[in-house]
Amino acid sequence: MFPELPPTANLRFERLDFDNRDTVFDMFEADDCPFVDVSFKDAVKLYEYVAHQRICGPYSPKHGCADWIISRTDGEPVGLLHAYDISRETWALNHRRCSIGYAIASGHRKSGIAHEAVTALEAYLFHTFDMLMILAYPQRENERSIRFLQRRGYEERTEEYFERDKNRYFVRYRDDEAEREMEDRYSDATADGSA
Repeated sequence: MFPELPPTANLRFERLDFDNRDTVFDMFEADDCPFVDVSFKDAVKLYEYVAHQRICGPYSPKHGCADWIISRTDGEPVGLLHAYDISRETWALNHRRCSIGYAIASGHRKSGIAHEAVTALEAYLFHTFDMLMILAYPQRENERSIRFLQRRGYEERTEEYFERDKNRYFVRYRDDEAEREMEDRYSDATADGSA
C-alpha cells in the first residue's frame, strides 16, 4: 500500500476510495473544462475509476497508481492528485520513474493550490519512493497546464514519446545526479546484458 501523503501548511490529502468518491464527483460533475477527465464527471465511470485505483493500482507490478483528494485545512475539497506508472520493473530504472497528474476544481484554479499540492506530491515521490524522474503529459491543447509545468522546471521531451499527437511530455528530475543516472539507464541496461 501507499504511505500517507503528508499535509502541507494549507492542504491535506486523503486517498481516493469508494467512501469518498462522491467528493470528486461533486467537484467536477458540472465542470466545463475539457481537460478534466470525463471519469470524474460521470458517477458510473468514477466508480470504475476508483475500483481500478483501489483494487488494481496498489498491486500492479508495472502500473501502480494512487489518487489523493486535495482539501484545504478547513476540509473544503479543492482538487485531485494522481501518481501512476509506478513500477517494480528494474530494467532501465523503470522503478525509479513515474507519472503524475492533477485536477483542480474550477473555483480554485489560479490560486496556488496546484503549486502547493504538486510540490508535496513531488517531494513524496522523490523521497518516499526514491524516484529519480517524474513525467507529466498534459493534452496538447492544455496551455495552462503546460505553462504550469514549465514554471515548475519541467523540461519538454515530447519528441521522445510515441503518442505525441495527443499529449506533450514533460520531465522533472530529482537533481542533476538523478538526471545523469536516468540519461544513462539504457546504456547501463545494455552493458549488463539485461537488454
